[in-house]
Amino acid sequence: MAKGDGQIRQRVKDGKPAKDAQGRFIWDITVSLGFDPVAKRYPRKTVTVHGTKADARRKRDELLRIIEGGIDLKASETLFADYAAQWLERRKHDGTLGKNTIKSDGYTVGVLCKYLGGVAIADITPSMVDSLLVKAKEDRGISGSTLRRFYITLNQILKQAEMHELIRRNPCSRVKAPRPNNNTRDSLTASEGARLLRCIAQAEEQAYIEEAEKEERQTERGNLFARTYLRGLAPIACTMAARIGLATGARRGEVLALCWGAIDLEEGTLAILQSVTERGEVKQPKTSAGRRIVSIDAATVSALKRWKQYQARELRKLGIKQNGSTPAISDSKGTFLIPSNFSRWWRSFTAENGFEGLCFHSLRHTQATQLLANGVDLRTVQGRLGHASASLTLGLYSHFVPQNDSKAAALIGDIFGSSEGEKGRIVEVKAG
Repeated sequence: MAKGDGQIRQRVKDGKPAKDAQGRFIWDITVSLGFDPVAKRYPRKTVTVHGTKADARRKRDELLRIIEGGIDLKASETLFADYAAQWLERRKHDGTLGKNTIKSDGYTVGVLCKYLGGVAIADITPSMVDSLLVKAKEDRGISGSTLRRFYITLNQILKQAEMHELIRRNPCSRVKAPRPNNNTRDSLTASEGARLLRCIAQAEEQAYIEEAEKEERQTERGNLFARTYLRGLAPIACTMAARIGLATGARRGEVLALCWGAIDLEEGTLAILQSVTERGEVKQPKTSAGRRIVSIDAATVSALKRWKQYQARELRKLGIKQNGSTPAISDSKGTFLIPSNFSRWWRSFTAENGFEGLCFHSLRHTQATQLLANGVDLRTVQGRLGHASASLTLGLYSHFVPQNDSKAAALIGDIFGSSEGEKGRIVEVKAG
């Protein structure tokens, strides 16, 4: 039997065509996989089909198409659960993904395997993918955004299987991706943001006063130098982190990872170059867009100048000389502040000042919504947030752009509807 030939044989029992328990005929399909120069033989593949002869022919033709397409039949029989586990393991050893991303991937793969784990990867069809999405939503009551994440992960796994020639075509390519939920983000109004900034400034002054009082007591006891920690430093640093978050829209981990070498107080800029994880580990941004320089306002610059000088003086008591690698948001020992410790301070601070339940990440949404609502161009907002593309920014905050569209409509009305006497108010632009 030459490579690509297929043979269909009907099973016979007691001289009659054999049938299964459901009364269907049983057929054996055999195809040749071509000559194996190592084993020096012609390996064959046999598959059993229950149904009509037309069913058997369709299965034979399918096997022949797979062979002609260069698909490894043995590999294509790999179960989805096994291949997904291999995919996840490769992600872990990629070296560019954070632990939280890997953890999230592991959860998603676990859910997918509950529906497709026992199915051969080559047998997954578009209708199976559709059914999975419907069933997962019904079973788990998940949002459209979560369902979309399930789809994206499944698509990544099957796309890789297609690249590895385990399947001819990724079935997800013929399934429409679920629509994410409307991205209504919690953010502060301009007046709320102004009040929050006043509360931060008050907390900052109080933290300086309390730190000075603690140090005065230490002086009285003769414990001013040769110490291992300074309890009063972290509360001041926390107020600085809150200031920076409101001023820049940077993520919590990005703010906590700032070192003085990344802060140019003369130019009034911050360089976002790294991030601190939940475990206190410093990591690089996920995308090149995450590495960015963000301008800061004069009030924030002034607060940071004061803090930098104060921190440098206090750290000398611990035998630490402040330099470019010194964390700007330091803990009581002059090292990076652990995110959970900052979050504990933030929850207490917001509750005391009438902002109970406000997430630090809401400062990021506040930055975007206020800038867009006040006419700042989309590209600038994208750059400040560190989004990889303007479409991502637009997808998250498009509900704030119509406010600017109204301003644009009024402006175009002025341009084309103004009388000759009023034309001086409009800037003339000539074509060409």
